[in-house]
This record gives sequence, structure tokens and C-alpha cells, in this order.
Amino acid sequence: MTHSSGWSKVASRYHSEFKKSMAKYKDKEKSTSEIQKIFKSAYPNIDERFYAMPTDHCNNHTNKGECDCALKNNAIFEKVR
Repeated sequence: MTHSSGWSKVASRYHSEFKKSMAKYKDKEKSTSEIQKIFKSAYPNIDERFYAMPTDHCNNHTNKGECDCALKNNAIFEKVR
């Protein structure tokens, strides 16, 4: 897979923080807006619009400029619908 250099770096920048903020919600369905609120609450000084896009950290769906975890076993999310 080829990553879009600029946006991929943006998506990957706070991957570990994103993963930590979502850990207690493992195996629970959440909407994108709920996920972004959880991240914003855990890291209020980080602009979640750029770093908390679930599809950039997804094992079965992605966007241009995805995180390095996308489409891999260490992805944070799985798209349900």
C-alpha cells in the first residue's frame, strides 16, 4: 500500500494517544462523532478533526492519507456500516 506522504504523517502522528483513548471502548460500537468526543476529552489540546478520523485507523476501510496501522492487524477500528 502506498501512503500519501503528508496526510499519512498527520494521521499517524497521534496514533498511540488515539489508541489509548479508545482502549476502554474495545468491542463497543461508536459513531465517528462519539469517537471524536472521546479523543477530545482525553486530549483537549489536540485538534481531533485532524487526528481522530476512525477511517484513517481502520482494518477494513480507509481514506487517502491513512495511518500506518490502516488495513493491518494493529488498526484501532473496524468499520461496521
